[in-house]
Amino acid sequence: MSNPSVVPMFQAGQNAIPNKYLIRLNDEADITDHLSWLQREHPDSVDDELGCQVVHKYTLIKGYAAILGRSTLEDFTRRNDVESITEDHKPTY
Repeated sequence: MSNPSVVPMFQAGQNAIPNKYLIRLNDEADITDHLSWLQREHPDSVDDELGCQVVHKYTLIKGYAAILGRSTLEDFTRRNDVESITEDHKPTY
């Protein structure tokens, strides 16, 4: 059996916001199903290991911003419906 593909994760660098990520889903993904899975597997929490809290749902792209614990983030890297994970960052002016 082959290993599932790993979702690409982009690092923000020195302006990164700890534990906050932008999750972009594949075009074929159903965001309602995805968020239902998320609520079942990782109920709202800010726990450093298992935490997950959706802080914003986007309308122009299929995705959302969330605060994720380490274990939750690892789960996302193996999801077929996730296109990419980007570490959120503070803007620079």
